Amino acid sequence: MEQRPIDGARPLPQPEPPIALAYLDEVDRIQARREDAVDRRGLAVLALANAMTLSVYVGILCFGAGVPTLSSSFLVLLALLLLWLQLVTERRETHGACGSRLWGSRVLDLTFAGVLGVVVIAGATVSFFGIDVPWWARAVPSAVALLGMGVPALRELRRTPRATAGAPRRPMTRAERWATVAVGAMVAIAVWAIGGADALVTSVLAVAMMTAYVAWWIAGRVSRRLPALGAVWAWPQWSAFAVGGAAAAALLITELLGVSVPAGVVAPLAGVILVLCVASALLEGRDA
Repeated sequence: MEQRPIDGARPLPQPEPPIALAYLDEVDRIQARREDAVDRRGLAVLALANAMTLSVYVGILCFGAGVPTLSSSFLVLLALLLLWLQLVTERRETHGACGSRLWGSRVLDLTFAGVLGVVVIAGATVSFFGIDVPWWARAVPSAVALLGMGVPALRELRRTPRATAGAPRRPMTRAERWATVAVGAMVAIAVWAIGGADALVTSVLAVAMMTAYVAWWIAGRVSRRLPALGAVWAWPQWSAFAVGGAAAAALLITELLGVSVPAGVVAPLAGVILVLCVASALLEGRDA
């Protein structure tokens, strides 16, 4: 048994064989207690959802490269993506991500960072030189992001047993409720900006949303008063956010396809999403 005494101190005496065996038995119990604290299945589901979300964004960015009229809409969707990544980070930390093989390495983060970097550089080149890129080439980065991040998540999900008990539920605090309503308002505004507002209003809203997100991100690191929504949200809050994000992405995809969505549909859709988020704020969350 290797011993690492404190500098300047005498080495510890070698334990007797029975004591050494007891130490080894305790290691197994420590590992079992660690496994109880790590929700590997929850982390795998979260990683799979993250892979799908990021691949959709990369795909929209690739197919929208060279379309200057959609730059403001891309910025609005980017604000939602950054908010999603913040919520995911807060969620995985409460799932015990530090002990997970899936989230313990930087492979997934480096995969997405590399793919996104290539997409941004290629998109800038396409926009500047006006290069006509075939559709299959535009789909490659999205497929790489999905496979590179989704396959490890699926592998972890298949070999991980279902958790016997979920996290306990509790009513959300007033700050958590108001923060959830604020996020819902941001998502509803994003949906309306992408599908129903004109180019000037979309540009203003895009800058305002990015500014609001940056301010929220900075405030969350200099003060502990802001709630970590990703840690306390349960399935109703996540579902409402997912519906809003999917609606924003779908509206941007329809614009890429040249399909015009009537303005009379977008405003009610944004209102429904806001109602869903407000309703979810009145329900119970997780006890993180």
